[in-house]
Amino acid sequence: MTVEQVEAEALKLPGQARADLPGRLMHSLTDVADRGMAEAWARKAVRRDDEMESGSEAGVPAAEV
Repeated sequence: MTVEQVEAEALKLPGQARADLPGRLMHSLTDVADRGMAEAWARKAVRRDDEMESGSEAGVPAAEV
């Protein structure tokens, strides 16, 4: 289904359903962004752990943070 077809169908919805649709679509994008952000942080955590384990990064003592 194309975007144009989805739009045509959405325009047939009753007023309240059309009013609710943008928020629901935005929410679905937020979920995708949140997953992407979580994956990025996980990759960074693994990378930092690898750096600490290999000794290439000295780190900062907890008392100094």
